[in-house]
Amino acid sequence: MDAVVPMSRGGNCWDNAPIESFFGTIKQELLPQQAWRGLREVRAVAIDYIHNFYNPARIHAHHHCVSPIQADLDFSQQLRFA
Repeated sequence: MDAVVPMSRGGNCWDNAPIESFFGTIKQELLPQQAWRGLREVRAVAIDYIHNFYNPARIHAHHHCVSPIQADLDFSQQLRFA
């Protein structure tokens, strides 16, 4: 029998804070926009949001508050002049 690992203990690598943050962002930025006609529409809009805005264009604290695309451009420019 496997031991149960508590999710809230500090330093636990299984902590779900990153995914909670992601879903909090989705709920705040995407879901209140309109009334949805069904699960297929919600799924399609969420996938579009993730692939076309959240991942490439939205600013991320991890990238010093610039978008991942801008962070990649900055990094490649640094490599070019290094």
